[in-house]
Amino acid sequence: MFPPHILIHGFTFKTVYLFIIVPGLIGGYNFLTKHKSTIPEKSTLQFMFLGLIYFSIVSLTVLFKDISVIGELLMGFIIMFASSFYVNVYYKLYGENYLIRLFKHLNIACIINSTFVIATFLSPHFKEFLYGFIGITGTARRYLFGDVAVVRYQGIVPSGFSFLSTTHALLLVIGVWGFYMDKRKYKFLEIILFLGGQIIIFMAILLIGRTGLIIILLFLIALMFYWINSVVHNYRISKKSVKLISLFIVVAVAGLMTVNFSKYKKNIDFAFELVINLTEKRKLDRSTAEVIKHHFIFPKKAVNLLLGTGNFGRSPVLPYVNSDVGYALFINGAGILGMLVAYSLYFPGLYYSHKYRRLNPYLSWFIFVYLFALIILNLKDYYFISHVGYSQIYFIALSLLGIEIKLDRINNP
Repeated sequence: MFPPHILIHGFTFKTVYLFIIVPGLIGGYNFLTKHKSTIPEKSTLQFMFLGLIYFSIVSLTVLFKDISVIGELLMGFIIMFASSFYVNVYYKLYGENYLIRLFKHLNIACIINSTFVIATFLSPHFKEFLYGFIGITGTARRYLFGDVAVVRYQGIVPSGFSFLSTTHALLLVIGVWGFYMDKRKYKFLEIILFLGGQIIIFMAILLIGRTGLIIILLFLIALMFYWINSVVHNYRISKKSVKLISLFIVVAVAGLMTVNFSKYKKNIDFAFELVINLTEKRKLDRSTAEVIKHHFIFPKKAVNLLLGTGNFGRSPVLPYVNSDVGYALFINGAGILGMLVAYSLYFPGLYYSHKYRRLNPYLSWFIFVYLFALIILNLKDYYFISHVGYSQIYFIALSLLGIEIKLDRINNP
């Protein structure tokens, strides 16, 4: 989930090859030779293959100058196979508890990276030491060590920003979900440690980027509607839910009381900029309004609007598109048609999570909210397929849904 670049005597060892590429190749081999794939995985791979054919054909014409989307789709195959490999390993190791164990371990990985984020924030000396042997991108180094208004932190990964913030938020949701689904009786110390871990993740999100707050808000709204629906239909709400929320509030308040907010005012103002502007100024600030007004840059010709210009706006040899909006970049590059073809890979997840929602309502709910969040996130940044953790989380959820469907068919033929 957080594969670092390790610097050893001038050589950069990219652990992404060990933790994603190699498992992806093993998972791909199992898929091709042993037909180890589930219904949602197979359907998603078919849509991805369709997209690969479409963009390969288009790239042969003068329309396509930037073929990065082909690389992203190829990475998607690797991530899908790797996710399937990991999920199947967890199922073999832990049996019926595989899902809860996987979520807990993902959450722990996030707590570890969050700890590095907070440590580099609190200690400039530790930050210098850590990035002496952890490789980061030039842009990340500028935001960590350069003369910038607000420093952006990232832990042990090569680059952070909104994508890493999104990943942390999703793993926080997954951790809470796995904790809630586990029906065993927790000891008081375990509950305190768990809540402390989630607070660490939340604090790290504020230091990485504000996008994670959007994810948390979306899931909280979805959770509120889910609970309201449960109360209306079942006339009750879980005692475990009430206890967990109450204890979380107590731990959070106790933790906040120990923080010197004046010392970290700049970071707090940056993290909650939108909330502060809406509550105190009763309007969006100029920078936010400018983004909404000027970043929706689309081709002026109808044919380019439909098929794109072949320029996704970030290639060093092509004109820069002055927008961060994912839809604007994708439509400039591949057009509305290309965008629909590319994002069709998410349709099987939406369809099967709805069709089999009774097998595991929590899992179906997570996939649905994730896909809705993806729509929102592309208004801020370019979210498609990436080796950054948010893509792995989706494909892991899809593989989990596939196993749930397979087990249901075995148990209820």
